[in-house]
Amino acid sequence: MPFRLATGVALAALLMIPSSGSAQVLMQRDVSLRMALTIAEAALAACGVNTSVAVVDRAGRLRVFPPGRWGGAAQS
Repeated sequence: MPFRLATGVALAALLMIPSSGSAQVLMQRDVSLRMALTIAEAALAACGVNTSVAVVDRAGRLRVFPPGRWGGAAQS
């Protein structure tokens, strides 16, 4: 009888331990560096070399900032 009780307690303890299989995976979908560079190159091609392009992710962090030939951040 003590063996059955010990086995039952051990099984119950194992079932109470959270498994990594049921853990939720966090996914963050942001603009990749390659996609940001493609966006910036397309914008520079469409607007000309006298502009600057900044591509940011959804948190507002700068991904790429390729300045144009004569365009700068302070230029309007």
